[in-house]
Amino acid sequence: MTLTNSMYDDIMHEYELIRYNNDMVHRSRTVEVEERIPEFREISDKIITLAFTSAKDYIRGNDSSFNGIGNKISELSKKKRKLLSENGFPEDYLSPIYKCPDCHDTGYVDNKRCHCLNSRLAYSRYRQAGIQQVLASENFSTFDFGCYSPEVVGEMHKVYDDAKQYIANFGKSFKNLLFLGSVGSGKTFMTNCIVKELLDRGHFCLYFSAFSLFDTLSDYIFGNKSKDEKTELQQDLYSCDLLVIDDLGTEVTNSFVRSQFFAILNERAIRKKPTIISSNLSLEKIQTDYSERSFSRLLSSSDLYRFNSADIRLRKRD
Repeated sequence: MTLTNSMYDDIMHEYELIRYNNDMVHRSRTVEVEERIPEFREISDKIITLAFTSAKDYIRGNDSSFNGIGNKISELSKKKRKLLSENGFPEDYLSPIYKCPDCHDTGYVDNKRCHCLNSRLAYSRYRQAGIQQVLASENFSTFDFGCYSPEVVGEMHKVYDDAKQYIANFGKSFKNLLFLGSVGSGKTFMTNCIVKELLDRGHFCLYFSAFSLFDTLSDYIFGNKSKDEKTELQQDLYSCDLLVIDDLGTEVTNSFVRSQFFAILNERAIRKKPTIISSNLSLEKIQTDYSERSFSRLLSSSDLYRFNSADIRLRKRD
C-alpha cells in the first residue's frame, strides 16, 4: 500500500480547505464582535499602533522602544477578553480556530508529520487497498456473537472484552496481540474492529496482509524506489501507532522474509509500538518458519488468543 503523489496532494488540499474555512469563521466572528462592541475595535487598533510605533522607533535606533510593550499589550488583551465576557461571548471566541491544535492544521510539527496527518495517510492507504469499505461493515457495532457456536461463544466474549480494554489502554502500555486460528474463525474481523476504533481516535494504523507486506518491502528494497521512499516506508513500519500483519504464513517464507520480519518486530519492540499479527499457523510452525529469535521476540511481548470457531462466514449464510 503505497501513497501516490496525487493522494498526498489531495490530503494537503484538505488542510488548505480546513484553514480557509476556519479563517472565514474567525473573520465572521470578528465582524460580529466589532459591530456589537465598538470599543473592542478601538483596543485592537491600539495594540496594532503600539506594536508598529515601537518597531519603527527601534529601526530608528531607539533600543529601548520595546521596553514595557509586553505588559501594555497584555493589559489591552485582558480588556478585550473582559469586554467579550461582559457581552456574552466566550473569552476565547476570537482565538485562532484549529481542527488540530498541535499542528495548526498544517500537517506538520517541527518538520515532522503530525498525528493528524498520519491518520489521514493511514485512511488513504486503507481506501487505496479497498479496506475502508471492509471496516465499515466489520467493526464493534456489527459484531454478532450469534455467529459463534455455543462451544466457543464464551471465549469470544473474553476476546471482545479484552479487545475493548486494549483500545482503552492503547498508548499507555506496550503489548502485541497474536491471533491464531483456522480460516474464517474471526481473527481478521476482530482485528478490523480494533483498527477501526483506533483510526477513529486519530491513531496512525497500517494494515498489510503478510503477502503484501513482504512483497512491498521487496519492491522498495530491490526495485527502483528512491532512498527517501525506502526510508519513509521503513519509518512508517517501525513507528506507526499500530501495525497489522494479517494472514502470516500465506507468503513464501525465505531468508529475506525472516530477516525483515525480525527487523520489524525488533524495531517496534524497541520503540514500544504494538503489532497485531493473525495467522492460520500453529506456534510450532511459526517458530520453525520464522526463526527462533523472531518467535522469542513475538511471544515475549504478545498476548495470545486462539480462535477455535468453525468458519463463521458459513454460519452467517445459514
